[in-house]
Amino acid sequence: MHVDLTEKVMESKLYVDTSPSDAQVRILNISERFYQGIVLSPGSYQIEASKDGYTTKKDWYELKSGEEKKPYKSPFKKAGLF
Repeated sequence: MHVDLTEKVMESKLYVDTSPSDAQVRILNISERFYQGIVLSPGSYQIEASKDGYTTKKDWYELKSGEEKKPYKSPFKKAGLF
């Protein structure tokens, strides 16, 4: 009898919810261009959200094996208004 004890690594999907909604989203530590529902391997990703006239937001985000949807909220403030 053979028992497979290896853990199956499942891909994850990343969605990014920004305000304003038309902000540009990039994943800085991979070369692939971001799109809503991008399929990624589990791991840490540095997400950047930016828009002209607003402050840019960068944060690290951890995706676990098999996560289907994990919105990342990125509130912006107009540049110069702190």
